[in-house]
Amino acid sequence: GRYEPSTYITIRVKVADGSKAYPFEIANTQDFFNIANGYKMVSDVLTNEYHYMLAKNINLAGQVFTQHSLFGGVFNGSLTGLMQYTEDSAVQRSIYGYKVVSDTQQTRPYYGMFEQVGIDGILDHIVLTQTDVQYKTEQAETLYAGILVGKLDGKITQSYVSGKLFVENTTDKDTFVGGVVGLHSGYSAGDSVDQSTQSNNTNYSVSIAVTAPKAYVGGWAGSVQGQEESTHLSMIEGVNGFASIVVNPVKDTTSMSMAGGLAGVVLDATIGNAIIQPVIQADVVGGMAGATYNTQMDHITVELLDMADTNATYGLYGRKVTGGMIGLMDASTITFS
Repeated sequence: GRYEPSTYITIRVKVADGSKAYPFEIANTQDFFNIANGYKMVSDVLTNEYHYMLAKNINLAGQVFTQHSLFGGVFNGSLTGLMQYTEDSAVQRSIYGYKVVSDTQQTRPYYGMFEQVGIDGILDHIVLTQTDVQYKTEQAETLYAGILVGKLDGKITQSYVSGKLFVENTTDKDTFVGGVVGLHSGYSAGDSVDQSTQSNNTNYSVSIAVTAPKAYVGGWAGSVQGQEESTHLSMIEGVNGFASIVVNPVKDTTSMSMAGGLAGVVLDATIGNAIIQPVIQADVVGGMAGATYNTQMDHITVELLDMADTNATYGLYGRKVTGGMIGLMDASTITFS
């Protein structure tokens, strides 16, 4: 054909190198599983420092995972569910159908889709729904289990988790279970993703059942724990949701359980602007937390649901202690709640 010097063809090429500016795009389940390939040894710790973006919805339905964590090690990169190239092009993506049936013991104490999110790690705009997670174990040390994260030192922002979680631990070690996070020592912020069947500020809607001699269970986290110094308090801001929790007593043991709509226990933390809808049965029950120490709470709302059951008045049934807001509170303050 004839060459026309005035004819131009423009081809757009996007280079993804896993940096913040050019995150790896996840367009299918294999791309999602490949997050595991980003982990490498950093100062003798298995770590992933890459950045990822969901380009498509990820359907995990039909697969049953047997490992405690899809992504073992410390995630110090970022994963966002918001596909966005410009300010006007944002599209929310989702992960759904995550199912785990695990009855094996592991040496590490953190169970979750992400075993650990490190201090530099960020999970943003993550929508994880239709989950069904079951952990049965004889953990030789303290256990922390959540649907999304085992241990959070980094951040979870504007995200939403829903589904079911069952944990059975036959040893007498402490068992901390959260609908989203097992051990929360980082930062989480709300103004969450809008869900068609949930209110605009709902970050979780979970059903949790636990059988363990020593259990601490919360809708968001089993344990929220900062450092004693005020500059290192763990922080939760605007994280709201619904939690149905049943902690079963273990026969022939001196069992003790604490449960709250937000957290089982809270130590050295600040919590603000939360709306919790709890339905709980355990030994020590609080609408927000089973127990708190050195915790500052501000603008907390617990919406008690009348279950029309004499053993679960307004959705809270503590076999030993029941508190509308907190089961047991020490060195803590509540304001405007």
